[in-house]
Amino acid sequence: MEQFLTIGSSTIFRNGVKNMIQSMGNCEIVGEATNIKAIENGNGLHTSHYVVMDLDDTQNNAEMQIVDIRRMNMKASIIGFSRFQNKERLIGQFKAGVNGLISVHCDLNDFKTAICCIKQGKEYYMQPASQIILEYCMNASPKMANELQYKGYSSREIEIIKLCCMQKTAKEIGKIIYVCEKTVDYHRQKIMARMDVKNIVGMAVYAIKHKLVNVEEL
Repeated sequence: MEQFLTIGSSTIFRNGVKNMIQSMGNCEIVGEATNIKAIENGNGLHTSHYVVMDLDDTQNNAEMQIVDIRRMNMKASIIGFSRFQNKERLIGQFKAGVNGLISVHCDLNDFKTAICCIKQGKEYYMQPASQIILEYCMNASPKMANELQYKGYSSREIEIIKLCCMQKTAKEIGKIIYVCEKTVDYHRQKIMARMDVKNIVGMAVYAIKHKLVNVEEL
């Protein structure tokens, strides 16, 4: 049974998340918290697999809450709902260790997809959060070793991933590596399926986080 804790001062937010969780099979809510004090008093945190937060909550500092959750329950995955209106806050929440960033306008399928990705040990960031995080990683990622760790990807796949990170189109990539556009599309879809991401931005974020590409060469 997947166990969830919801955090947010808004009853409307907590009830909305509760309705989504209750509509999913094999899931239960083990607690609710309105603020950091309630979290520190327990309220299901230590047994939760997932902590679902309102990142736009003006009564609480979401970034500090993420840090405290990590301190108290390192195993819990943190999913935040946001309107993505503050770039600096999103980057701070990403650095603090949030596992998923979801739009407040998402539907149940988006929420299920996020849970599925995170359960597999991956992150899930909806647009435009994924683009903001990608830009941050491109600018802030430390220098990598000259010999890249391909982690099972072929040299051709790594080349395509790198060109995608450089914002090349399928047609442009085809001309560079001397294959047709359909072949490039086939490789891209295969790579994204393997990474379990939905789009090129997701591919780039995954590639940077897993050191498949050297950002200094992009």
